[in-house]
Amino acid sequence: MTFTPGQTSKTLTVPIIGDTTVEPDETFVVNLTSPTNATLADAIGQGTIQNDDVAATTIQFSKPSFTSTEGGNTTTVTISRSGTLANSSTVQFYISNGTAIAGQDFTDSSLTNVTFAADEKSKTVSISPIDDLLAEPTEFAFLRLINPTNGTLGGQDVALWNIEDNDSSTIVAGTTNLMSQSSDPLLASYEPFNVLDNMATSANFFV
Repeated sequence: MTFTPGQTSKTLTVPIIGDTTVEPDETFVVNLTSPTNATLADAIGQGTIQNDDVAATTIQFSKPSFTSTEGGNTTTVTISRSGTLANSSTVQFYISNGTAIAGQDFTDSSLTNVTFAADEKSKTVSISPIDDLLAEPTEFAFLRLINPTNGTLGGQDVALWNIEDNDSSTIVAGTTNLMSQSSDPLLASYEPFNVLDNMATSANFFV
């Protein structure tokens, strides 16, 4: 850098490489060396590179799985939003079959629009298991998020929904109905009890 006679200041341009990484402000130093016809009073100057990037808006389930029990209340599912929250965002939620079947094991959920207001971090939706009389193992369905606006889906855009059974291992239910009868009442034929599992089952019958 050369100062002409009478000149009291000069400017130095430091090219900055822009990126899209969200990071703290960063600093660099400029060193002055080897003066001629002058001495150095302050040989080091510090510059600051201010971060101009913001975290992307991410929408996902608050946890990887949720659990309900037949006969219990509805289950609340939390959908979380992180990153930049200054604007509103939307996402669509639905349930897809696993071993649990819509209309049979849980109340069918059509595509549901979920809207986050500005600065809102979470929303909830309710899901409901159907209480039946079948003794069965824990069944599952899939909770899914699709079609975000003003945001992207996080890695937890699918969650597992476990539906636990509340029935005993063997249930004998219903009443018998007279189907046919001969002249001998002992040969009367009755419709059997309804046995609600696949296990061998017997029940006493009294007239």
